[in-house]
Amino acid sequence: MLLAFFKHLGKSKLFIELLKMCVTGIREGQNIDYNVLKNSMIPLPPKEEQDKIAKFLDNRLSKINRFIKAKKKEIELFKELKQAIINQAITKGIDPSVPKKDSGVEWLGEIPEHWEIKRIKNNNRLYNGNAFPIEYQGNDFGEIPFYKVSDINKAEIFVSESNNYVSRELVNNNRWTIIPSNCILFAKIGEALKKNHRKINKKVCLIDNNMQAMYHMRLIYYSNIT
Repeated sequence: MLLAFFKHLGKSKLFIELLKMCVTGIREGQNIDYNVLKNSMIPLPPKEEQDKIAKFLDNRLSKINRFIKAKKKEIELFKELKQAIINQAITKGIDPSVPKKDSGVEWLGEIPEHWEIKRIKNNNRLYNGNAFPIEYQGNDFGEIPFYKVSDINKAEIFVSESNNYVSRELVNNNRWTIIPSNCILFAKIGEALKKNHRKINKKVCLIDNNMQAMYHMRLIYYSNIT
């Protein structure tokens, strides 16, 4: 078998499914049974045809990869445009003709004359998360959802379901801080922070200490949601 042909064979759905059938053991103990694999049957064209197939795939996949690369660049440009539109609307408004004034905030610059400048803490409340001991984790039923960073990595704007639930008795015993509904939940660490993942909780909840919550900032949230 030609190496160039085998390279593509190894990426094919046929070969991947074949490998799955040769797996023994469970979870971390999984291994491929090479005795089963080496006796498995696969389609094998003549070497001349293998060479033609490999060259065909190299050429076709190269074109597809270039197309994907171009589209990724285009998507990034649209993301930049999206962010620029959001920033302009949030900090300057949507009517460029209105009179402006100096905001007094260096990074903000000028804002519409009829706008106000207020501190976040004067209009919103920040909540810190709670320590969530491992012995309380893993319950998929209970009165109150206990969100972790993994719960806000999904695409939906709102979050209502969790992988962890606790009872009110447990909340009271541990003196955990309950987060009211309609808060913005966001991560303090990890990839979720880098990617700016945020969610709005539909009902009262708890969050772990890798997260924070902000109450009453819906307009800013909806303008920046991704």
